[in-house]
Amino acid sequence: MANTTRWHARAYDDLSKALDRTRTKNYTRGMAKHTVMQTGSAIRRARERQEWSQRELARRVGVTASTISGWERGLGRHGISVDLVERLRVELDLRLSDFGIDP
Repeated sequence: MANTTRWHARAYDDLSKALDRTRTKNYTRGMAKHTVMQTGSAIRRARERQEWSQRELARRVGVTASTISGWERGLGRHGISVDLVERLRVELDLRLSDFGIDP
């Protein structure tokens, strides 16, 4: 059990560092619109593949359905925290690259 906890902590730390690099690289110059739309499209495709409503995905990751809708439409990209990216990634079986993050 301790090894699993260490692995999750290490994976979370790696994700956090990757997000910090992406924020520095993309947000300071303004994130490209196609990257934001690509992220939203990836979330929508993965959600539909699971046959979940926006409300169901929202319940699973702990946000509102309107937040999911905004992400899928390419809005609110700055509002996706490291924790939410990880929850979305796990629930939807996505890769970090689907979020525009270079690990």
